[in-house]
Amino acid sequence: MKSKKQLKKQMENKTVLIWKMGAASALSWEIAKLAGSTHPYLAPIRLFFVYKQL
Repeated sequence: MKSKKQLKKQMENKTVLIWKMGAASALSWEIAKLAGSTHPYLAPIRLFFVYKQL
């Protein structure tokens, strides 16, 4: 069984991951729009798949 300290650290790691994914998705959306994409929703989806493979 995991200790409270380990559970807290795990929760912090998940929170940081969620914030990173949100920021990266927003950034990739804006870059795709600036590049002239008519469907910028594909940029965050692509980011998700690339990040998942890491």
